[in-house]
Amino acid sequence: MQKVSDSNIAKSRHCSCTGSILRYLKMALSAQKKPILHHICVYVIITQAKLLQKANVRIAIVGAGLSGLACCYHLQKNSSANITLFDHNGVAGGASGIAAGLIHPYQGPKLKLNFMGFEAEQEAKLLFEKASTSELQRGILRPAMTDEQMEHFSALSQKEKENEWLKESEALQKAPFLTPRPALFIPRGQAICTKTYLENLWKVCEKKGAKLFIQKIEDRSALQEFDKIIYATGAYINDLIKEKPLPISRLKGQTLELFLPEQFEVTPFAIHASTYLVFSQKRCMVGATFERKFLDYLPTKEAELEIRKKLHEFAPSLSNLQLASHKAELRAYTQDKMPKIFKLSEKEWVMTALGSKGLLYHALVAKLLVSALLADDPSLIPAKFSSIESAS
Repeated sequence: MQKVSDSNIAKSRHCSCTGSILRYLKMALSAQKKPILHHICVYVIITQAKLLQKANVRIAIVGAGLSGLACCYHLQKNSSANITLFDHNGVAGGASGIAAGLIHPYQGPKLKLNFMGFEAEQEAKLLFEKASTSELQRGILRPAMTDEQMEHFSALSQKEKENEWLKESEALQKAPFLTPRPALFIPRGQAICTKTYLENLWKVCEKKGAKLFIQKIEDRSALQEFDKIIYATGAYINDLIKEKPLPISRLKGQTLELFLPEQFEVTPFAIHASTYLVFSQKRCMVGATFERKFLDYLPTKEAELEIRKKLHEFAPSLSNLQLASHKAELRAYTQDKMPKIFKLSEKEWVMTALGSKGLLYHALVAKLLVSALLADDPSLIPAKFSSIESAS
């Protein structure tokens, strides 16, 4: 009995202390201090989270892709809640499962640093380790396809010395099958098999007690028995939030998998130019399209030809390889192209719009959502991730 009493006293003092720190951190966050405060905030909030004080808390997660499984992992790590996932396609059955698996902290053709890009990359790689996921390729080569890209890539190599600016001859030494162009080599970049990673991450979650039902949730009322609910359904989020649809766009993305020639010598790094090129044993993955207008969710011949044409621009000898597989899925985007997490109702939370940055952001954004959910405090989420109205 004495030990319990002492523990309660210690817990009381701890909560008092963390409460003071929490108030300071919230003021710092509102003043837009450095992003590292978000990580400190996550730790403090989780130690005093309201839900941790309840027994047999039941949390449902709709979606078993990057978002859903990352949320599941962080909930299990920081609470004793009973987690149940629902996904009618199973683990990695949607857009997450066909993702190329490229990860680095930069964005767009000019390689600008993403918001909290380094922090997001670090959190993602930590989850890769937890899921015992090995990389397919280390490093990413970015051939400069325009004069403007040459200027930006060269400047980035000067600003961040770890990135290497290569002359045409140096780039060809690394990848002889490329069209002669200068290129930027990003050594911190990686390519993983996203589907394998998610399957491994699910095994980690399942081992800790999470349950998965291969079931489509068509109405939110079907989950009202749960204490908390997270909707992580990507481009299909508005199928559940019908009364007030979110201002997100659906983009169709298609990818190709091509058979490599018998004697082809693959590079130890991935390549990203007009399209990406990721190697795995005797095949390569190429893509993806960004289609705003589409009739259905199926692969199309037009998309295959478009991808092959882009591949021909920087690796012509690979553009006519035999097709191994052709896949298509939908991704969710907002106007500012940032992931969105927010509280929908007293017990419902949403994580959506990761778009083509899902692998980079999934771990960090899930960690932030879980911290806010456990503390029941949406204000802990950085505005960049929660301002869905501004993305209309």
